[in-house]
Amino acid sequence: MSNAVAEWLLGAAEDKEAARVSWQQPGGTTYLPCGGRFSAVRIPAGLVWEVLNTHDERHIDHFLRLWFYDGAVILDRDYSWYYCLVPPASEWPTKWAHLGVEYLGPGAEICVPLPTRTEPRGHGYWPVPMVSPGALCRVEQVEILVALRNIRLLRKGPAARAAATPATRP
Repeated sequence: MSNAVAEWLLGAAEDKEAARVSWQQPGGTTYLPCGGRFSAVRIPAGLVWEVLNTHDERHIDHFLRLWFYDGAVILDRDYSWYYCLVPPASEWPTKWAHLGVEYLGPGAEICVPLPTRTEPRGHGYWPVPMVSPGALCRVEQVEILVALRNIRLLRKGPAARAAATPATRP
């Protein structure tokens, strides 16, 4: 990953030097705001594991690199969240909220690992590294990945769908 990617990401920081210093601390992460250079779609890791039927980070990373070949994805290992970086002001359907999937725009911030952290270690890393400044996931790719969870449920049958569907209240 180039210094150009790091500089592009730092362009989102309110205090570039503080963010740069934070990347150099143990853990190698900094918080960057969403809604300016990028926004994010936060997906529970369990949903991705369910879609791919595995917890093996190497297999998941390989799939995500193929799926989001020109995007950027962060895994927060402490909280088990995937963050798909998307263009700011992207439209995100609310129909996925019941799955814990959330669009993060202005007013939100995410924990961003040092851009060279591309291996599964520490608090977080880039399973899909940003290959060039501003290379972001397409929202359609993110939505299809989330929709694959429902396709897997359809294949499992009505009992699995009922167990996975939250109860509705009157």
